[in-house]
Amino acid sequence: MKGTKYYSVIGLSVAGILSIGIGIIMLLEGGIAQLNALSNGSAAPDDCIQGIAGLILILFGIVSYKPLDAKRKQLREEYEYDENGVSRKRGKFSDLSAQERVKIEEQKMLDAERILDSPTVKKITHKGEEDPVAAMDHLVGLPKIKNQMREMAARMQYELQEYEKTGKKLKKGQTIPHSSMHMCFFGPPGTGKTTCARIMTGFLYQYRYIKKNQCVEVDGNFFRGMAPGESTKKTRMLIQRALGGVLFIDEAYSLVNSADRQEVIATIVKEMEDRREDLIVIFAGYDREMRQFLDTNPGLRSRIKYDLWFGNYTINDLSEIFRISANEKGFVVSADMDTVFRERIEKEMHAKDFGNARTVRTLLEKVIDRHAVNIIDHILPETDRYVLQQCDMPAAGRF
Repeated sequence: MKGTKYYSVIGLSVAGILSIGIGIIMLLEGGIAQLNALSNGSAAPDDCIQGIAGLILILFGIVSYKPLDAKRKQLREEYEYDENGVSRKRGKFSDLSAQERVKIEEQKMLDAERILDSPTVKKITHKGEEDPVAAMDHLVGLPKIKNQMREMAARMQYELQEYEKTGKKLKKGQTIPHSSMHMCFFGPPGTGKTTCARIMTGFLYQYRYIKKNQCVEVDGNFFRGMAPGESTKKTRMLIQRALGGVLFIDEAYSLVNSADRQEVIATIVKEMEDRREDLIVIFAGYDREMRQFLDTNPGLRSRIKYDLWFGNYTINDLSEIFRISANEKGFVVSADMDTVFRERIEKEMHAKDFGNARTVRTLLEKVIDRHAVNIIDHILPETDRYVLQQCDMPAAGRF
């Protein structure tokens, strides 16, 4: 029906154009004949009628062209494209030539690379701990978190043993059947949430809950697209990259700041359920903000199996982190430096932007800067070149 209307309007449009041409010819012929008759002193009424008829045809063609052209374009859209704007004639991928399919696939790849490029994917992808038990034991402080991770690891080991008792053999890359293992890490900054996510990734891989010892690490702001509606596409692509491992979303509450927040969160929730045996999501962030985030979607809270609560480090913990971090950089912390460090960090702990281990590492860099000056200016002897002393602590103030 649409095709009949479309081609009928095309026919009328062509007729209109032809009428203009025929009218011009009739008008010219009638005019010339009329001039010849007048020059011979005789009347030519037929020629006059011909000229009038030609003028009418021209006017008809001109007046009808615009509405017919508009109608033709409208019917062309309806006839050639479906309601989704896909060509009815060439809308099926299978109907395209090999060359056309290659071009489309190349365009898809370019579009995907623009939204989530390969260097970024490489940067945010990290290996889980190869020896999660040793890594967990080396964590400073966090006794409750360690106990909870041990319980979770024991449950995974137990379920793997039970599966093996059935006599079934796990092939390479195959996981054991398991329920949802999504987690939520609550706590202040710099308390080891990212480190623990990598440790949990190691346990999950060791006990065959995931196929790859891989943790894709992003924050909530990462999901924002460059154009409207692009956030959802980016979310799906990111989840695709994380399949087989763990997706760690720090500052997860930042997701609600996205223009497409409802679609993004809904997409994540759906994938958490549909891909629960091929993807484990760990959300992390501040306590109060994370509670609000979990309330944004009714299905989000129900899909979280484990909650881990991270508290602030004690002064003893922070002192130990300072010492270990200094040792890793080739320095020894003197007793006097430890004393002034404890005094300084106790004051920092009351600051609004205190970042626990993050603040300790920043302070250590300033201490090493000051230490270098003291060595170069001979304030400290060469024998203290690798020993951090009391005078290396920078003056109080933000850094």
